[in-house]
This record gives sequence, structure tokens and C-alpha cells, in this order.
Amino acid sequence: SDSGASALQPEDLVPALGPGIGVVDATLSGRANLTWKEGALESDGALELTGGTLEAEAWGIDGLEGALDFVNLWPTETAPGQRLSFRTLRAGLPLHDGELRLRVGPGWKQLVVESASGHLAQGLLRAEGTLDFEAGLQRVDLQLRDLSLAEIASLAEVPELELTGALTGRVPVQIADGEISIPEARLAADPPRGRIRYRPETPPAALAGAGAQGELVLR
Repeated sequence: SDSGASALQPEDLVPALGPGIGVVDATLSGRANLTWKEGALESDGALELTGGTLEAEAWGIDGLEGALDFVNLWPTETAPGQRLSFRTLRAGLPLHDGELRLRVGPGWKQLVVESASGHLAQGLLRAEGTLDFEAGLQRVDLQLRDLSLAEIASLAEVPELELTGALTGRVPVQIADGEISIPEARLAADPPRGRIRYRPETPPAALAGAGAQGELVLR
């Protein structure tokens, strides 16, 4: 592994990722097979990753491991059902013990997430979708089950805010021109007995003047 400035970086292998993602530590090994057959070059190979740590401005991954079997090296393409796992994805709430099944499209221009899962906020997150790096719009569907509202509230760092219960539902995520949007998300309390309580010493003016609805929150 090599984490220096001259080390091989993710954008060197996958140009579609662009700059800004660095390899802090990783061990890579692989093989490549080249065959000249009937006047044409055929190729395949494999790449194995262990102990991977990636860092970007807003997120990071620890414990990234897995193997990719390539059915073609030029342009690069994998078979379906490739497996990767990670210990922790750090982006707001940490996602633990993640597992992915995926396929890489020709030339790393497409990433098909056949399935992805991990433990989030004491619950479970599942995802699937296709990222076409040459398209203007990306979409990934997230399925959430039993996410702890108390764990989510801890991100707000507001001591007076108390949330109880769990959330289950579906969150479609769209990415267009670097902007993230969430259209038509559906989340519900499960079971429907959660509680939201916010009792600051001095209520914000917006709540203090919100009448009966504000009083419900402050009870």
C-alpha cells in the first residue's frame, strides 16, 4: 500500500469519479490475462482489495474489502454479482457492516448496484440503483427499517431535543448536476408511538408564537 501524493488514486482507476477521493491505505493485488484470438485481443482479469480506507471531503470508508472479476479489460467491464464489503461508511450517521453486490459497466461509465445493505442508526438500510456517470440524472432507491429516532436526534447536538421511536420507509435519492434531491419520500413511525419533545429554557420565537402546535412540541 502507498498513501503518498504519487500513489495510485481512485480517479486513476475510475476517471468518472473525478478528483477529491484519496486512498489513505489499501492493499491491491490482481491478475490480467491477454489472448490473441482470430486476429483480435481478448482480455479478462481480477482485482482484490483488502484493508481499504478512502477519504473524501464529506465522507470516508474504512475496512473496504472485496474482489472484482473482469470479463473485459478494454473497455473495463465486470461480470454481475461482484461483492464488496466495508466496516464503516462515515457520512453523517455512520453506516456499519456494509455489503454490496454490483456490476461495473464498460469503461467504468456505469455502476449497477444490484443490492446494498448496512446497519444505520440501530436499524437497517438497503439500496439499489444504477449510476450512469455520463447521464445527467442518477437515482438510487433507499429502503429504511427501524431507524432509531434517538440516534438520528443525536446528530442535531441539541440537548433539549428528545425523540423516541423508529422510522421505516422508502427514500428515493436523485443526483443531478451535483445537487441531491429526495422526491416523494415515505417514512412512518414503527410502531406508531414515537415522541418528539423540545423543551429549551427559552423557546425560539418561531415556536413561542406558533400557538397550539408549538405548545404540543414544547410539552
